[in-house]
Amino acid sequence: MFRHLRMTAFIVLSALGILAGQGVAQAEKPDDILIVANKSLKAGSISIADAKRIFLKEKADLNGERITPVNARSGSALRNAFAVKVLGMSGAEETGYWEDQKIKTGTHKPTELADTVKAVFSLKNGISYCYRKDFNPAVAKILLAL
Repeated sequence: MFRHLRMTAFIVLSALGILAGQGVAQAEKPDDILIVANKSLKAGSISIADAKRIFLKEKADLNGERITPVNARSGSALRNAFAVKVLGMSGAEETGYWEDQKIKTGTHKPTELADTVKAVFSLKNGISYCYRKDFNPAVAKILLAL
């Protein structure tokens, strides 16, 4: 019987450890990057692939609604982190990408603003990104958390 109790205790403690580990892995952090949108946008979520296509101006709508991407200022920590996590590029590679696009296709990079949450609030169907610590649910909605 003692052996059975030890085994049961081991299983319960192991399960609790696994659950606790999952909680840590999914814990929200102030410097998580959130893809946010104006509350008027009907879409409720997007994938990283969609975010990449939107911010590279390869995709101009979500569920039939025209969208307007807004970038953080070039060279900012937020913009650099976004470029790595979503675009798969360094800041310098992103700059080069937009220089090439301007020459080859005439496409210009999205507008850059310092306060991306305020920009999204002011721009119908605007989409941008921010750190979790800067997000305000009263002015925008989250489409994706990274």
